[in-house]
Amino acid sequence: MNKKFLLLLFCFISEIVNSQELSFDYLIESTRISGEKYTGFQFYNSKTQQVFSVRKHNQKFIGSLSDVERKLLHYFYIYEKDGKYNAVYSDSYTYNPVLTVLKENIESTNNIEVNKIGDLNYDINVFKSNRSKKSKISVDVTLEKSAFSFFEIFIDSPESLSISEKLEKKVNEYGCCYWIAKYKVIYRKNNEVSVINSFNKADLKLIIPNKLNIKHLQSSNSQ
Repeated sequence: MNKKFLLLLFCFISEIVNSQELSFDYLIESTRISGEKYTGFQFYNSKTQQVFSVRKHNQKFIGSLSDVERKLLHYFYIYEKDGKYNAVYSDSYTYNPVLTVLKENIESTNNIEVNKIGDLNYDINVFKSNRSKKSKISVDVTLEKSAFSFFEIFIDSPESLSISEKLEKKVNEYGCCYWIAKYKVIYRKNNEVSVINSFNKADLKLIIPNKLNIKHLQSSNSQ
């Protein structure tokens, strides 16, 4: 497997949750526009909320699952034909999982303000502190009524997870279920990022074989 793509995929790692067979029933396609256009893909289990993030390369998807217990990354190629998806196990690479994960202070969300401005529209403001009067980041969110909840928002700030959770909590006050159809992030310097999500039914199963093709990643400094 091309090591260049292995390095790119380190930020697209999903974790195995006590299973050697995983299933996903939706494919979420997110188009991100900020000067240039970038499209990201996630397979999603609407019942367990597990996500398998992948990259598209040469008309196929490639992604990895993190096996923390065995310190392995399992790579899969995902092929699509006539709307059907077929996962093919490729390799498993050894790695040292980072045990100390950066955890956001979920309790401290006083600097995040979520307002409902329409039936399906919400406005989110992130302030430098709870004393600030002018937001450093604002997010305009448009929802759609849906079969399951999906509130993933990415901003270039430590509050990214917190605003997603606070939005979900606010929306749930009015009932279930909704997903984010699109959102626009506006930073203080007037930089804007727009994201449009599309949700499509899928049927993907990942099976981790008993016999693994284990390889070792070498650092770029290795001789």
